[in-house]
Order: sequence, then C-alpha cells, then structure tokens
Amino acid sequence: MSNGVRCFVCIEIDPQIRACLRQWIGDMKKRAPRLKWVGEDALHVTLKFCGAIPYSRLYQVESVLEHVFETRTFRPSTIDFSGMGAFPGLRKPRVLWAGVSDENGLVSRLAALVDESCANAGIPEETRPFHPHVTVARVGNAGDVPLDLMKEWNRSGGEWGRMPIDTVTLMRSELFPEGPRYTPLDKYRLQTKREVS
Repeated sequence: MSNGVRCFVCIEIDPQIRACLRQWIGDMKKRAPRLKWVGEDALHVTLKFCGAIPYSRLYQVESVLEHVFETRTFRPSTIDFSGMGAFPGLRKPRVLWAGVSDENGLVSRLAALVDESCANAGIPEETRPFHPHVTVARVGNAGDVPLDLMKEWNRSGGEWGRMPIDTVTLMRSELFPEGPRYTPLDKYRLQTKREVS
C-alpha cells in the first residue's frame, strides 16, 4: 500500500526468551524443513492486527492508543511462554504456536482494550475469540508436518521463560519475499498501580 502502512499491535518478547524459542525452532526446522518457520526477530504476541491502513487512520490509531495507555493503570503482571499447539487443531494444522499465559489475564484484557480503542479509530473489531500465542510456523500443506512431530508437539510442554508485561508496541509490517520485516512505530508503557498491602 503506497499511501498507507500495514501494522499490528503486539507485546514484544524479551531477547532471552526469543533466543530460547529460536533454539527450539532450529531443532524443529530440521525435522520439518518445508514449513514456513518464523525468524527470531518476528516472534511476538499479537494483540490486534490492523491490516493495511492509510496514514490518516494510522495517526488516529496512534492517538487513541496513546490516550488509553496514558489514562489507564494496570496491576503488575508477568507472562509465561510454555506449551504448544496449532490452529485450527493438531489434525490439520495451518499455524503452529507456542503458548502464552499470564497470572491474571492481563494479555486478554489488553487485547480487548486495544481492539476497542482501534475500533474508535475506524479499524473493524475482531470477530474471532482471542487466544494469546506466539506464531512459530505456518503450514502450507498438512502433509509437510511429520506425524511423529505432531505427536511430540501434542505431548511436549516446552518452557521458554517468563517476563513482565510492561510495554505494548504498535508495529509496522512490510512484506518481502524472504519474509516480513517489522519496525516499531510507537511504544506504550503500561502505567502500573501499587498493590495495597
């Protein structure tokens, strides 16, 4: 889109956790080389995909996100990266993912808040239920995924680490033959409230 930008809102992943995921992906890649594996710099937790939008709409998105993150407070929370799965399911996978969970559901609340805010800027609301995850591979043909790999995937509970949720990023996505390139457009620091003892 020459007069606009393709973008999404996400939680970026700590470099140490990305490195752990990269190592695990490297092992899996050897066993399923025909899958489209995600590069380390592209690992993140998507909160909202905005699609390709004109710059005028992008400025509105930036404005509403800036407002919401300056005026809301959140309880301090951490996010755990563990487990794995597939969309729509393990029998006919289209996307392979690493699991994401947090102690008080903040990731899901952030996704809902971002979706509502972006709707106020003219971005259509998400119709599918939100399922926090990190996409690690895309499957062109289900036959490209070895059966033994899916069995291992189903019973393995890989753990890659824990990090605080303290920042949300508005990310630009540019598509190239070798894969997408991501560039942060803006970062929004979460205002945390102190726990009352």
